[in-house]
This record gives sequence, structure tokens and C-alpha cells, in this order.
Amino acid sequence: MKIAAIAHLRCNPYGHPSWNVVQKTIKCSRSTISSAIKHKSLAVSTQCADPEVEANKSVAIILWVHVENGSKFTRGKKAVREKIAWMLLTNYQGQKLNDIETRIMIQFADDADLKEQIDEILDEIYQIADFRNCEITDLSLQEESTGRYWDECDGGWK
Repeated sequence: MKIAAIAHLRCNPYGHPSWNVVQKTIKCSRSTISSAIKHKSLAVSTQCADPEVEANKSVAIILWVHVENGSKFTRGKKAVREKIAWMLLTNYQGQKLNDIETRIMIQFADDADLKEQIDEILDEIYQIADFRNCEITDLSLQEESTGRYWDECDGGWK
């Protein structure tokens, strides 16, 4: 196979063969090579579906975030709200309930996995606010089905 021949080719500073060398070796255009790589990576990812991942539990959470400007001289509260909402909508199948509430779905294997994912969400929310010199003055997570609240200090449901 021609792709195996690429391994011994001259490499760029990052340790990968340059596009020109690969194109000359395989005698294909750059777009054909890129398409083949994308197609192969999609085929591999669909074949490697882990049955354990499909058996994960899911939980619906209502996230309430209140954002304020860091001082009277800073702006960006609206942009922070929009960025947080976009992140939740795209990464966690979220639904925007109103300006400060969003319903998200989290897939998890066990309580430790759920805690880790919620910590990542909270870290990202705080980083988004900090980047725009804003602060999160109040943040709460409520499990929709049971009404339990997430305690940030203990890292568990109350």
C-alpha cells in the first residue's frame, strides 16, 4: 500500500511528511488525500462503538447562571451569557429556558464521572466569564427529575 511508504519520507519540523512529498509519493491531489483520511477516521470511529458507553445513564439538569460585569468600567455581560449559552447548547444538547436558565443533558457512567463532568462545565463557565472580565455572582444546578441541587463545595447532590 502506498500509505505505508510515507513513513520513511522526509519530515517537516513537526515530524510529519510535507504535503508535497506525500502527493508525489501517492500521486494524488491534496483534497483526495484529505477526503480519504476523513472517510477512514469516520469509519474507524463508527466501528469502535463501545457498548459500555451506550449503557450510560443520563440526567437532565437545569443550570441557572447570573453574570455581572467585573467593575463599572468593564463591559461584556451579554457576550458572556451568549457564549455560555452557546457552549451548553452545542456540547450538552441544551435548551435555553430563559435568559439565565438552560436545561442540559449529561451522559455519565457513575457518580465520579458525573462529578468530573459537572466540574468541567463549571470550570469552563468561570473561564468564559473571567476572559471577559466578568464574574459569576450566582450559579446553581438542579436535577430536573428529583429537584436536588448540586453543592459546589462538596461536589455532590443535596
